[in-house]
Amino acid sequence: MQTCHISVLIPLLALTITSQAATTVWNKLSAGTYDFNTAANWTGGLPGAGDTADMDEQLTGPVTINVSSDISVSRLFLGDDDATPEGYIRLTASPGAKVIIDQGSDTVAVIRGHYGLSTAPAWGGNIIEAPLELHSDLHVRPLGSVP
Repeated sequence: MQTCHISVLIPLLALTITSQAATTVWNKLSAGTYDFNTAANWTGGLPGAGDTADMDEQLTGPVTINVSSDISVSRLFLGDDDATPEGYIRLTASPGAKVIIDQGSDTVAVIRGHYGLSTAPAWGGNIIEAPLELHSDLHVRPLGSVP
């Protein structure tokens, strides 16, 4: 008896899953100190590489956001979007943690905020005390300018 073997080749499909850059929005608007790296503090999930971290919301008082471990984002929006004096953001970092600004293949990363950035809390001013590691050219822009 002869045995015949039939081979059937099924082509394998290579799937490439690409991640879309997202904008995640900070949801802790009351005065206080919060952890950047806590997903529950964000609507849309914890921002990651390629994402926009939007902390440009209607704050009810001074908000300190501490980066407890390294984060990487392409855009960072800071401030109080209703342009009132009670809200500003102070971005700090735990020892050894940093904020990595990386726009990837694009050439410009953006930090944008109401009334810009300052070294002291002022009317609507924002403060970045966390170390920044730049992987892209950086533009610091006031709110209302093109990102």
